[in-house]
Amino acid sequence: MKLKNFLNPQYIAILGASNDKNKIGRIILDNILLTKKNGVFPVNLKEKKIAGLKAYQDVAKIPIKNFSELLLVVSIPAKFVLTEIIEAADLGVKNIVIISAGFKEIGLEGIEIEKKISEIAQQKNMNILGPNCLGFINTINNLNISFSGYLPDKNIKRKNNVAFLSQSGAIGSAVLNWLENKNIGLSYFISLGNKSNLNENDFFDFFYQDKNS
Repeated sequence: MKLKNFLNPQYIAILGASNDKNKIGRIILDNILLTKKNGVFPVNLKEKKIAGLKAYQDVAKIPIKNFSELLLVVSIPAKFVLTEIIEAADLGVKNIVIISAGFKEIGLEGIEIEKKISEIAQQKNMNILGPNCLGFINTINNLNISFSGYLPDKNIKRKNNVAFLSQSGAIGSAVLNWLENKNIGLSYFISLGNKSNLNENDFFDFFYQDKNS
């Protein structure tokens, strides 16, 4: 699988973005907008504008020609996620981060839904991170596509050459907090979550060939 476009997308859509600044979808949107000003699309059924940006009722209405260049970040209730993944796959979306929880970690119903998501990813040759994850951070391209408030001390000089992966969101958050004032350069942070599709081996292959990690 090719992860370059996944980790540094041309376009990003946040499904579940909100005008409520306490919602995870809005926190992720705000983190993205700190460094990426163009090609960012909030998606919300009811809102017309979010964080000063036009909001779209569904992903299909986003005004781009090639949906394979879009990273879709999903932060909506679990019961709606499968439908959105199917629609995204039909549009040609290849890269998805599912932040939403409520899948195999809750029992049989969640296991079945997650299995279907995994099957779609394999059939359509998609990269899907999660579900039940924090997202990821790419400091090489200055992107925080997560709901972590990671802000390293800019007064510390460091080389961004350490990639960190964590299945556990709690451990991942603790490591990010610890790294903020340390002289350790973080190139990538990946929260794997339930690993319905992408797992550590996919990222190890990418990092092995990437000179920055």
